[in-house]
Amino acid sequence: MKEQWWAGWVFLALSAVADAQHFGEAQGATVGVSAWGVEALSANPAGMVGRPGLLEVSLPALSGGMQGLTLREYAFYFGGIQTPSGRQRRRLTQVDREALASLLVRKPLSVQFRVEPVALLWRPHREHALGIGLATHGWLRSQLPHGAADAARQPVLGADTLELQGGTASVRVYSVATLAYARTLWQLVMLEDVPSPWRLGALHGGFALHVYRGHAYAELLPGGWLRVFPIASWLWDSTVSWLVSARQNWHLGNADASWLATSAGVAPSIGWGIGISLGARWEWKNADTVEPSALIGFSLEQLGFLRWGLMESRLVVREDTVSGVLGTAWDELDARYTPLRENHSRTEGVPSVLRLGGAVELPALGIGMPLRVSAEYAHGIGAPWAGRRVRGGIGLLLRGSNEWVPWFAIGTSWGMEGVPQVTAGIRWMPPKIGPVRAVLDVVTCSLAGWLLRNSVRSTHLGARVWGWIEDL
Repeated sequence: MKEQWWAGWVFLALSAVADAQHFGEAQGATVGVSAWGVEALSANPAGMVGRPGLLEVSLPALSGGMQGLTLREYAFYFGGIQTPSGRQRRRLTQVDREALASLLVRKPLSVQFRVEPVALLWRPHREHALGIGLATHGWLRSQLPHGAADAARQPVLGADTLELQGGTASVRVYSVATLAYARTLWQLVMLEDVPSPWRLGALHGGFALHVYRGHAYAELLPGGWLRVFPIASWLWDSTVSWLVSARQNWHLGNADASWLATSAGVAPSIGWGIGISLGARWEWKNADTVEPSALIGFSLEQLGFLRWGLMESRLVVREDTVSGVLGTAWDELDARYTPLRENHSRTEGVPSVLRLGGAVELPALGIGMPLRVSAEYAHGIGAPWAGRRVRGGIGLLLRGSNEWVPWFAIGTSWGMEGVPQVTAGIRWMPPKIGPVRAVLDVVTCSLAGWLLRNSVRSTHLGARVWGWIEDL
């Protein structure tokens, strides 16, 4: 039986795919100053103007990331194995279960995904732009409770004292519809020297309105624990019983929709909310160039809230005795340990971010290297389940020498959580066909996760196909 290490990851990327669809993610996650056109709908909306093209269209785009397991570990535990009768789930040995439990007790497993079914941008004039887009976001974060590794060592669960304490489990899935507008607010001639890359200055501003719909929610509240203590019976048959004590409290909600409906943003909702994005950019450029020589960007993105309609589930057990073999009394146990449930509503912020950054073309500084350098500081606001509160990034972009040569980007991103990540990406823009120009972006926010798949516990991948129609 041959292990297919890649199959599990491909499944994850397609069925549970952070914002790696922006080509700015490849440039050290400098999204606020590197997202242009249709990309800027979910980033700095000021980036929608100042570009060529009457209409931009983005086809369905996917991105996803995982932290907590290496690519090989994920494939081994969850990817299954190839057999003559097809792909089967791997049956873990006791040693395998113990190793996995120990790993997930020490560090949480996090999965983020983003699916963007459609995005459109209309630019009737280079100084004005109007865009709409749909996207689905999701986060999963899980950490096994203390004691899970000891439980995995038991040949039969419950043969010895079982004690579980704490643990983390968070799930959020929601869709967002965006309507955005951007325009050039101010232009001036800064230098009379026509060839100068600093001759013209322009201020662009943008605003976006977001409408959120919640689809899935789960949160294990703090303070949970479970204790199962085996008791040897004094009866003649020496039947083993268990003394059970537990406290668990969950907030749960699920729209019970298919993955396709959820990805398309048309699934039933269990929550709603609104938010806004604001952005501004100051650019310097030459009169004859499309790309700015340098820019400074500021944005406040996805500042909003979601109000969820949930079910609060509470289970409290105090030294309850379970007698005999469990398999003979599941109906009774199910009735005794069914949690109390009541409706509950909760309002929380969505993952928001404040960005400040800049970018410059090295030739504009008199440096004979065809590179664009960008740097950005990002501060996350709210939504602790989304992680990455504060981060910075630096990126490089090398444009192709002709239309057939791809653009290459590389950078580094670091933050308060985890180790610095190496980002990379390729953008290919073949020659246009008539008035249509197509673009293919492939991005990873963790290049080391792919190159060192046996040791780096972080992996990301994103892809987008988009393009624009020139002025007709």
